[in-house]
Parts: sequence; structure tokens; C-alpha cells
Amino acid sequence: MARSGAVEAATKAISKTMPELFPGEHQARMELVASGGNGLEAKLEAFQVLCYQLSNKLIEDPSYYDDEDYDENSDKYAQTVRMFRDLDLPPDLWTEIFIEQKTRTGAAAAEALFEAAINEGDLEIIMTLLKSGVVDPDVPVWTCDGMQYPIQWAASRIERRGHSNVIKLLVELGADVNKWTQEYGNSALLDAARSGSFEIVRLLVEHGADFRDLLDNKTDYIGMDTPLIAVIYNKVPPVNDSGCSGPRGGNNTEGQELESVGIFRYLLSLHGDTKKDRDIIQEALIAAAALGRTDLIPLALDAGAELQTPGRNGFTALQAASGSYGDKSAVIRQLLTLGARPKKTGILSELHLAAFKSSPNTIRALIEHGMDVNMWIPGLKERQLNFLGRYLLSEQKKEFFKIAHLLHTPLDFALAAATCVLEKDRELNAVVLLRAGARLTGGELVRAIKFNNDELLNCILEQETDINQAWCGLTALQACLDSGALEMAEKLVRRGARLNGGEVSAAFEKGTPKFISTLLSYGGGLNGKDELAPSPLERACSKQNWPVIEWALQKGLVDYSPGALCAAVCLSRHKSERRLEQIKLLLHHRKRVLHHYNPIWSLLEGTAAGYAALCGEEDILDVLLLLGDLEKCIIPMYPTSLVVLLSWEYDWVTEQYSKLDWTKPGQPTVSILVPAILSRCWDNVERLLNKGCKADGFSLLATIRFFDNDQVIQLLSSGARADTRLKDFDSPLQLAARLGRLDVVRTLLHHGANVNDPPAQTKTHWSLPRAALQAATETGNQELIDLLLEAGADVNGPPAPDGGATALQLAAIKGYLPIAQRLLDAGAQIDATRARVAGRTALEGAAEHGRLDMVQFLLENGALTFDDGACQYHRAMGFARKNGHRAVLQLLEHWDEGDMDSFWCNWDGLLDDDFQEEDADGYDSE
Repeated sequence: MARSGAVEAATKAISKTMPELFPGEHQARMELVASGGNGLEAKLEAFQVLCYQLSNKLIEDPSYYDDEDYDENSDKYAQTVRMFRDLDLPPDLWTEIFIEQKTRTGAAAAEALFEAAINEGDLEIIMTLLKSGVVDPDVPVWTCDGMQYPIQWAASRIERRGHSNVIKLLVELGADVNKWTQEYGNSALLDAARSGSFEIVRLLVEHGADFRDLLDNKTDYIGMDTPLIAVIYNKVPPVNDSGCSGPRGGNNTEGQELESVGIFRYLLSLHGDTKKDRDIIQEALIAAAALGRTDLIPLALDAGAELQTPGRNGFTALQAASGSYGDKSAVIRQLLTLGARPKKTGILSELHLAAFKSSPNTIRALIEHGMDVNMWIPGLKERQLNFLGRYLLSEQKKEFFKIAHLLHTPLDFALAAATCVLEKDRELNAVVLLRAGARLTGGELVRAIKFNNDELLNCILEQETDINQAWCGLTALQACLDSGALEMAEKLVRRGARLNGGEVSAAFEKGTPKFISTLLSYGGGLNGKDELAPSPLERACSKQNWPVIEWALQKGLVDYSPGALCAAVCLSRHKSERRLEQIKLLLHHRKRVLHHYNPIWSLLEGTAAGYAALCGEEDILDVLLLLGDLEKCIIPMYPTSLVVLLSWEYDWVTEQYSKLDWTKPGQPTVSILVPAILSRCWDNVERLLNKGCKADGFSLLATIRFFDNDQVIQLLSSGARADTRLKDFDSPLQLAARLGRLDVVRTLLHHGANVNDPPAQTKTHWSLPRAALQAATETGNQELIDLLLEAGADVNGPPAPDGGATALQLAAIKGYLPIAQRLLDAGAQIDATRARVAGRTALEGAAEHGRLDMVQFLLENGALTFDDGACQYHRAMGFARKNGHRAVLQLLEHWDEGDMDSFWCNWDGLLDDDFQEEDADGYDSE
């Protein structure tokens, strides 16, 4: 029975894409393969199927959303290599088949196998294909790093066992050593230099590699990247081809010259006295200083580099060393001994750079040389932030820019590191500066709080500092409360820190009853300045600070609020045994304020109940349901993001509640059934249905997504409507078709669903908009397609404007030949107009995805390639060329050679996602 089921599944799978020459062909072939039959005959049959799949690019990555057995380590390349290896054919046999198959199918299959082997690092397959001559060593392939030439790919992985042999073979076969796709990676020589392989560097140079090849770098101290500079990065000894660590990089334990030093000296010897060579050598000095390569600095200086000359990005060697992460004290002292002079004025001295990015030892080395710890500079402007290097191009740049104009001294920069740099011991930079005599200019205490370092705080408090001085609107006391530094906060209060309002409320989050009592005794009030801010009880509940909650309620300091209940239930990350008791405590105080009840109570308490249902906390859910009238709840996300609930994992959904802010306007409200459905536990849903909770449109969609047909029927029987439609969502029928749920589709049709509902007009993060027939076609479910066509589905239903496609266009894109034939037989238009944005005609889509046989099928069935079809013809060729589908490109080029001079060939925007033929009106082909 198991084998029979496997044969049936395999037959069904290949029937989606591969037409039969006679009825039952696929069934017979799969039975032969499954039985083993004549061993070699069965393997060759399986090999032919695999070649068809490879030549048409039909082996695809598994879908995270749709495949129950999803495995991130089983992408299309891993599947291809595994399927090929499972055949266990002798290399001589399968290479002979490829050589003898002088067809586009054979060539495309060999190239696809080569691409998969490249991505999986299967050197045996790679070497065999290259030696046999069935693949071109100078044709780029898609890799995990983008489109790359084989020699480029091998060089980027040279530290792995055996990859240097691939480079040697490629060079032996005449591969162009200077070919590389600049948008995806580096040249082979640059990567070989970076990896520290002298043998490969010399081999590439001797075969014509351009050692002056240069990449600009505008975001760091090092202004360019060349092979000479790349070798400087090599500090870790890679594993050589014997599997052992060689004497490369910066780990020279036996006194022998490091391999990277030898490469550096060799490449230096190739550079002459041209301006470009001098610039490269100067930049190499900057790079050596920035990366702490004390062994390479003298070599660069001997070759003509100058200590005081800045590099391309405006930094001297000393500045680059000072502003680099890590302890650069050794290289700082080396440069100073060799005659480097620190910068005394202007933007960012070496000490400013070191204070922000480097280590205490680096700062000490600069101070020992006499640098002024109180040197003042003007505040930085936005365009000057690149002086702080690559780091500030990250998401913290905006936060840093808010204070950049306030930073003047090295101490300012050391304290600013807490704003955007999360490096260990960075607070010690400020301590070193203070011990060396750095003066306070204002706000240092506030900024130091973020480091949570007693030594630093004491250094500042030892000086005459105003503990009430604010920095960017925040006092030191407020900073302590925000960061939870309660001991320091109490110390500040007792030393006279003023309470400006809001401190007591903030203390409810992380404080203790004793600390809050102290604040109250010093004049603090429970009400802050911001009326829209969470109440003290809500803040305590948001942090699950139950000692404070219980104390404050018993003292009568605070009253129950639905926001507090919502926070207590939804923001808890730990489920304690006392949790139910604590929730009951809150609800016990609810009756004291029932006279304040308003509709928002029901929504917030419903949100709490919904979260309890989501997490399966039945005891808490039962208690909350006693409150009554809980119909709706908040889903904590933007309305436009609601659709992701149909796709993401349970853990992601629960995580959104940790960001819950019930005061934020515009958050979607749904039936309380929705979080229960998302819990994947139907018992929770039934508990709510039995309490009279009503379904809404999203409830039905979620049930279709996560439950079986029986549950869909139950929800429909409870009042859900099959013809409901939410803006920007699939209709229930479209979602069921998208998921391939044949039984659910039948149920929805029976309950009145519209088979020709148009697709949503906007695409979502989860899926592209599809009508029901379009969605069914995309899944390749022929039985479902037949059912929808019989129900009256429009075979030429128009695509959604953004990312949409007709049923035939989707069949072409997916490579489903039998389905394409079925749709044509039903009247599908072969040249139907593409979607306005990101659309493809059938021919364009098939070519873009490498569906060789589908392209042939469409051409033979009349897809236009001239006159009104000239545009799609040249777009199809353009997509095939762009994605490396050589066999498809050759087929198209030979199909209609007479139209190769069409003006579409030269249209710059031909492959743009928003391209339409009318965009070319007035184009001058001359």
C-alpha cells in the first residue's frame, strides 16, 4: 500500500508539468522506478524525468507557508543534488548521456545540475561536468550570492576544502580570470587575496588577472578595495586543501612569514609609479593601520606610502587606526614612532575617534603622546557622519544624528557611544578620559546612566556636577527610572534630585513599594504630565510587577482599569502558578469602578480574553468570559499587516502582543474568535461559540487556513457567510483555492460563494492577488481547476493590477504544460494582457522562469512574436538572458530571427516591472 501511494503521488506530481506521450505513461514510468525492475533501466527512466525537471527549472524551493514538511536546508539546489545522487549512475554514463544529447533540453539540464552543484559545493559533480565539456566555464550561474561566474564563485570559497582545485581546472580550461559580475561579489583575484592563498593569487596573476582592479568604498576609512588591500583583511588562517590550518593570516605561531605578508609583498612588487598605483599603495597603508597590521605598515611605507597623506576618504593612517574598533594601541604607538603627527584642529581628532569607537588602551596611547583630552570641535553636521565610519549607516544613525550637533569633546563622544554602539567595555573610554582630566560641560550624568557602570557614575559625581541638569529633555533621575537603575535613582533623590512629574508612575514598572514610598515622601505624585500616558497600574502590569500591583491596590493608591487587565494578561512572558490568583485580584477591584464603565472596557477586556484563548489559558479565559459582552478584541498590529496572521507561526503571533499599545489608534479589531482560531485549538473556539461569540469575515479566513472542512462547516452554520469579502484580502473561496483545499472549495460553492470574485486590488506581504481559478492554477491542482471551470469560472478572468496574472499566465510561469493545454482548450487567450505592475504575459513568464518546454509549447500554439507581439517577444528574450536561461534564449532567438532588429531590443525600460507597450509611444527607433 505504501509503495502504491508513493507511485500515485509521484505520478500526480510529474503530471502537473510533464505531458504524456500516451495515456498512463507517467504511471508506468513511476511503477518501473519504484519496483527497481531492471536496475539500470529504472535509473535511466528516473534520470530522464530528472533531466526534464532540470531543463525546465521545475525543482523549486519549498514554500514556508504551504509545505507541511518544510525544511530550510532542503532548497531546490539541495533537492537537485540529492535526487541526482540517489540515482547512483556512474559518472561516465551520465556525462556520456549529456554529451550525446545535443539538444537544448540536455544542455539546459546539464547547466541546471551544474548550478545546483555550485550552490551545494558538490565538487565531484562540478569537476566532472567541467572536464566533460558539457558546461561552459565562462557562463555565469545563480548562486546564493547572486549571479556569479564559476571562477568568481570558487574564489569566494577558496578556504573550503577542494575549491582551489576548481579554480585550477577552470584556468586550465581557459576560463577568463577577469570575468565577474560586479553587482554580486568580487573578482576572483580579490577574493583569493582576501582568503590568503598565495598559490591561487600567483596563478591568477600569471594568467592575466587585473591586480589593479578597483572597487570604491565610500562608507569607511578605507576608500577602495583592490587585491592589495583585500589581503590585509586576512587575519584568520583558513583550512587548506589537506584539511589543516596553514600559516596564513595573522596567527604566526612559529616565527615563519605569514602567507598574507608574502602575498602583500608580491602584489606590491607588481605596482609601479603611476598615479593609480601610488593611490592604491597609499590606501593600503590606511587599511593596514585600520586593521592593526603592524607587519604590513613598513612594507607600504617602503613602497612609497606617506604617513601624513590622507586616503581617498580623507583619513590619515593614524586617524584610521584611532577610529577602528578594538585595541589599536600597538599600531598607534608604531605610527607615532615612525613620525605620524596627530591632528590638532578641525573635525574629529584621533582622540575623538578613539573615544567613540576604540578601546581604553588606544585612548591611553594617544594621551601619552600629549593629545588634549578637552579638545573642542564644532558639532557634526549630517554629511560629516561618515567620519565616524561604516557603523553609522545602520538604523542607529537617525538616533545618533539627533545629538551629533551637541558633541564637542572626546568625553562627549565616549558617552555618545551608548546611543548607538553596543560594544563591551566602551564605558571605560569615558573613565580613562575623566581620570586624565576631562572636564564636564553638562549632561554627562544623564548620558552615563545608560552604561550602568558604577565607576563611571562615581567619576562624574566626584566632580561638581548639577544632578538636576537635563540632557535632551531627560534628567538623570528620569534616565535611572527608564533603565531600572533604582539604587542610583534613590541616591540621586536623597542628594536632592528634583521630581518633575511622572517619576512615580515610571517607578511602578521596575520599582519596589519601598522605593515608590520614598518618591512619594519626597513630594512625588501619581499623575504625570502626559494625560495620554499609561496609568501607574498599567505600567506595573505591563512589567508584571505584582508586588507593587498588590501593594498599590491594597493601599488604594490606584484603581482598576481595563488597560491594566489587558497588560496583565497579554504582556506576561512567564506563566506562574499564581497567575490566575493575580488576575482575580485585579478583577476583585473592578467592581469599585464599574460606574466608570464604557464601550472601550469591552474591547480591552475582550483583547485580554482573546489572548488567553490564543495561549490556551482556559482557566483565565473562563474567568474573563464571566465579564460578559466580549465580542471584539484588538489585534496588535497595523491593519495592513493583519493578513500576515494567515501565514506566520504561532510564536510570531504571540510575540506581537508583547508590543501591545491599546492607546494607539487604527489597530484592527476582530471577533474574539480570531485569536482562538489562531491558537490552532478548536476546543478554544467552541468554548467561545458556546458563549454566543459571533464570527466575522476574518474568522472564516483563519478557519480555512488552519482547520479542516468540518470546522469550516461548523463556522458557516454559526452565521459566517461564504460570500463575505474583506478589503485587500482573498475571498474565502480564493483562499481555499490558493491552499488547494478541494473539499472546502466544494463547501463554499455550496454555500453561495462567488466563483468569479475578482482578485484583491493590492498585493500583500503573504501572497499576490488571485481569483479562485488563478489561485487553483498556481497550485497545479487539476481536479480543483476542473471543479471551478465546471462551476462557471472565467478562464480569462482579468489579473489584479499589481502582481496579478491570468490563469494561463500562471500555468506558463509554473511550467504546468498539461494545465496550460486544458486552459487553452477552455478558451484561454494565449496573448492576454499582463498586469499593469509586475505583470508578465504567458510567454514572458515562461521565459523568465526557464520553462523551456512551455516556451516551445506557447510558440507552437501561436504566441505572437511580431507586430503586436514584438514587445513580449523581446521582453521574453530579455528575461531569459537576465536570469541565465541560455537554452530558452537560444530557442527564442532562433524562432523568429527576422525580427531581431525590432526597436524593442533597444528600449531601456523593456524589463521594468511597470512597463507597458504604450510607454514606448513616440520612441524614435532611429
